[in-house]
Amino acid sequence: MLVSMAKVESTYRKVKHIKEHMTRYCVAPDRAKLSVEDLQWCICDMYGITIAKLEVAFDGEFLRGLGPVFS
Repeated sequence: MLVSMAKVESTYRKVKHIKEHMTRYCVAPDRAKLSVEDLQWCICDMYGITIAKLEVAFDGEFLRGLGPVFS
């Protein structure tokens, strides 16, 4: 996959801004695991958008790298 250096730089800048925003406003932003809810709040707050997460049916037995799915 070929990606332009300008796109890579832009992406890294966005990630840096999001991390800085999370450091300022989230509780325990330096913990080992990244909270999906904290990341979602941060992006919604930065860009003034709403992100909706939906649960969908999944018939697979394994998720890549996560082992079996138990129901």
